[in-house]
Amino acid sequence: LFRSRKGGFTRHHKQLNARWHRIRRSVKKFVECYDQTSQECQGETDKKEIISRAHKLYQSQNDGHFFQLEHAWMLLKDEPTWKVSMNISSNEDCSKRMKVSETGARMSSSNPDT
Repeated sequence: LFRSRKGGFTRHHKQLNARWHRIRRSVKKFVECYDQTSQECQGETDKKEIISRAHKLYQSQNDGHFFQLEHAWMLLKDEPTWKVSMNISSNEDCSKRMKVSETGARMSSSNPDT
């Protein structure tokens, strides 16, 4: 259970997990748009312009829906855990846990021998 503030409503793990998956899916789509846009521009424009173009690409690929989680993307984009999770193929189950090596680094659990 998670209580956001004193006197606030209680959220259960299932609710939080569902919200995280919606955020993750949307941010992942934006990351793909951002990566595509930055590859097309290749140093021609600044980051603000790339983000603007990525927003337009996201909107065109998602039935006119705007990407409204830029604040989440800004927080997540440089996190090591997020970068590792973006390397997991999209057909893998997102709920699979990552193995942690002796050094503390996260490893994909797709290979049972590791």
